Amino acid sequence: MDRTQDELLSQACQFHTHVPFDHHFKNALNQVLNRDAQNYNLPMPTWRYVLMPLKTSSQWAGSRLWLNPEILLDIHKKPADSCWALHTVLGLTLRSPVIRDTLYGRLELACLCHGLLLRMHEVILPRNADKLQTFLGYPSLPLVNRVLEDLKFRHIPGERDELMKNYSAILRQHERKTYIDAEERALARSGSERHTSWR
Repeated sequence: MDRTQDELLSQACQFHTHVPFDHHFKNALNQVLNRDAQNYNLPMPTWRYVLMPLKTSSQWAGSRLWLNPEILLDIHKKPADSCWALHTVLGLTLRSPVIRDTLYGRLELACLCHGLLLRMHEVILPRNADKLQTFLGYPSLPLVNRVLEDLKFRHIPGERDELMKNYSAILRQHERKTYIDAEERALARSGSERHTSWR
């Protein structure tokens, strides 16, 4: 493969959201989620779908495993070796690189982030008391049903356009800093050249 995981994720995000899945986008997402800058485990949300990361595993050649919650059927502990087995609707069973509770937390965060992007895109929104799972259009599957059982539309964090406002502000701040740094380097260079010419 000639592209890294990060490049593929960024391209997929840009295709649907028109912004790359870079540290600016992740910082903006963290602000909406009211989290510290914990970019490593953030899902990659678009308004159509979301991919949630599971940790790096030697089974995946050092790459992280990214999964769409809509394909996850269930997770069970295998009695033989005490490992967690992740079952998918595709008929695949994977050895989960995370335990059940960690998977539940990642799945919930991914679904809330998906809801955040979908809420920005939709013209007509549901009532606050409507189920998040219905709004996302997820099928009724044991794992998703358990994790999203009590989540409603109102649980989607932030305001409707907060993510893109944050992203624009972070990007403007970065561009200003880049410009100022370039100007300071140019001034330092010209001052050094003048000092050399006086000798």
